[in-house]
Amino acid sequence: MSMTEIRELGKGGFGVVHEVITESGEHVARKTYCVAQNFSNTPETDALLKPRFLREAKLQSGISHRNVVPILKKELEEDPPYFLMPLAESTLEKDLHKDKTLGGNFLSAIMDIIAALEEIHPLKIYHRDLKPGNVLRFEDAADPRGHYYAISDFGLVALKQTQVSMLTQVGMKMTSDFYTAPEITSDLSKGSPQSDIYSIGCILHEMVGLESRIPCGEIHEGSLYGPILLSCTRKDPTRRFKSISALRDSLLEFSTQNDPMSTDSGVDMFDLLSGNKELTELEWVGVIDAIERDIKSNDATQLLRALTIDRLEEVMATYPVMASRIGRIYADWVRDGTFVFSHCDVYANRLEKIFFNSEIDLKADILMALLFLGTSHNRWYVERKFLTLLDGSEQLLLKRLAVEFRADDERVCAAIAHMEASIDFDRSSLPSILAATLKGICS
Repeated sequence: MSMTEIRELGKGGFGVVHEVITESGEHVARKTYCVAQNFSNTPETDALLKPRFLREAKLQSGISHRNVVPILKKELEEDPPYFLMPLAESTLEKDLHKDKTLGGNFLSAIMDIIAALEEIHPLKIYHRDLKPGNVLRFEDAADPRGHYYAISDFGLVALKQTQVSMLTQVGMKMTSDFYTAPEITSDLSKGSPQSDIYSIGCILHEMVGLESRIPCGEIHEGSLYGPILLSCTRKDPTRRFKSISALRDSLLEFSTQNDPMSTDSGVDMFDLLSGNKELTELEWVGVIDAIERDIKSNDATQLLRALTIDRLEEVMATYPVMASRIGRIYADWVRDGTFVFSHCDVYANRLEKIFFNSEIDLKADILMALLFLGTSHNRWYVERKFLTLLDGSEQLLLKRLAVEFRADDERVCAAIAHMEASIDFDRSSLPSILAATLKGICS
């Protein structure tokens, strides 16, 4: 393919990125295999690094997610091999230099990174080189911010454990120690969800940090986000957040702690949910009563936000009848609510947790809540979660869901049409009973 180089965008140990114009006049980013000067360009080096570059291209092209930069085209048989990606508007690194809080929307950027990691971690894929320079910004008129962030540069993901020691011997040094977990600076095979979580903690510190930090060290600060920063960057990986979802949940909890409660009973219930003690049955009754007293009040909203996954697991394990009651309230709240864009994934994860411990009628309510939440907020992550849960549903649940589809006919038709436009989905792929129901209610 004939291309015209415009400018160099960046260069690493194994590749160089240029803005290029294709034959069709499209501006894209081209990453080309290139051994940097800090490596001795020997046959041994090339034998290791080139396959790594090829595998990076193949692996990244196999991930289809809004918050992972896609591969548009790859020419891996060329000499040198290269691949094409969409051209970003900027990087998180450049944006933070202009405004460390991103106009107050810093959590939305963190949530975009988390969404990407939540996609790849279940596949046992760990980035290992997360930093602001590897997080790219793309325009999106449908996003309330007018843009979104996606992670790129999957070079260290592509390393097999057997390659790590050899790579060190030929002179590979981590260039991102300011964001890299201490356990992988000398041994990349120790990459894990917790090593990526460490990097997120460092990136978050760039946005909210009050003090300087030491590379590869723990972050100790007395700020609002101090506990989050420390739980991300503990030197012992086992003491960090157990998963990306747990980090997301805690971020939502901390980001809403400053909203005041309006009643004394609300304060008492919020303190209970925010504490470390397991709640008694009577205390759970108090929480539910405080929410149901005025479901549209600020107090109810704060209490629903404070129902973390850990709290939901607790009530489901100890008081299942109470958990079912909470689940119905939560599904109704999410179904018709308007939320900060970055919070949608948190609420979807909580609904999923409730889903697997529910009766058929509540499962149907949860699926409808996910459908409307994802499509009304244009949140791909939530839309895909709806489809994933639907895919494993039993026939009786599908029949119940068909009834719900008919009850919300016009809204369901609009939601399904939106989902077809936003993600790789076709209504004909739905279970036959739902596809037939849509055919009957949608003109």
